[in-house]
Amino acid sequence: MSEIRVPVDELARVADLLTRTEQLMGDSLVRSMGGMVNAMGDKGVADAARDFEKSWGDGRFVLGRDLVALRDASRTVADAFRSTDEQTTAALDAPPDVSQVTGNIGATIAGILNNSAGGQ
Repeated sequence: MSEIRVPVDELARVADLLTRTEQLMGDSLVRSMGGMVNAMGDKGVADAARDFEKSWGDGRFVLGRDLVALRDASRTVADAFRSTDEQTTAALDAPPDVSQVTGNIGATIAGILNNSAGGQ
């Protein structure tokens, strides 16, 4: 029998870390340098900072979207494996349902006895 080991706790931790990273990405200090750009005296430096801020905003949007997708995927995988483990454990811990087996054995024995009696 092969054994599959899935680092479920680590996957859940990845999801938590990605959530934290997403929150940091949305922080106002990370989102905008507006106040700093306006305080710059040199127009060339201010223009370069605005260009950087726009590019960073576009990249931050894509990165944020990808972080959410990765977070959701890792959480889904962790939840699926955890659920499978719980269902398997419950099935293995439950007493077997012998009513079907007993009924089938009884019918088989009755059939054998009937055939024996009819064959005499």
